[in-house]
Amino acid sequence: AVRVRDVIGAGRACTSWAARETPGRDPIRYLSSDPLRDARGPRVPAPPKRYAGVVARNEFFGACMVRLSRIDPDREPMTWRFDRLAVAHWRFVGATGARPDEACRLRWEHIDWSGRVAVMPGKSTGTTGRSRRVPLTASVVRLLRAIRALPGRHPDYVFTHARRDGGKDGDLAGVPWATRAIAHKFADWRDEFAAAGLAIQTDGPHALTLYQLRRDVGADVLRVTGSHAESAEVLGHSPE
Repeated sequence: AVRVRDVIGAGRACTSWAARETPGRDPIRYLSSDPLRDARGPRVPAPPKRYAGVVARNEFFGACMVRLSRIDPDREPMTWRFDRLAVAHWRFVGATGARPDEACRLRWEHIDWSGRVAVMPGKSTGTTGRSRRVPLTASVVRLLRAIRALPGRHPDYVFTHARRDGGKDGDLAGVPWATRAIAHKFADWRDEFAAAGLAIQTDGPHALTLYQLRRDVGADVLRVTGSHAESAEVLGHSPE
């Protein structure tokens, strides 16, 4: 239906141009009338709204806290440490509306502690390359301060995972996450919690995904303020 509509739209543009009087053109019009003036393409239904919802988010993060607090004698302390950092990454995205890749690239030098904002430099492949200011709530600032206080944390990056090559014994710093890898870990935990019976959807328009945490922030801001401009500001979009 979309392709048919686009073809009809292109045809209408051509016939409208040909039937329009254009001074200086010979002939002044190519068609005496527009044969497609009243033509309309098939109606294309709007896609379903995507919103995971606060219940699913609370269920997910509540289950994360239970999992992190569970005492398991066979669990490696290093795994527990980096699992905490992974959940912190997800909380950062869900609280600020930052893009998951922005959180992966977040460095300590990007954080303005007094201004409670993270100034993210633009990616070199981006359209504008402009930096973006991500506001930090009081709870997010506390989260970041707790990570900064961790012994042996990474000197540059905020959110890291264990080195795949093993690294040195007791390597507490780790390496920064790649977006696809952290999203895959998020999906694994989500699927595990959903299988346990929590109110979390794993597919469809209301599925809880890492990127959906960001979309939900924009939707929540829009619901509270009624302002598309404020929602766009939080998400780093243009108001248009």
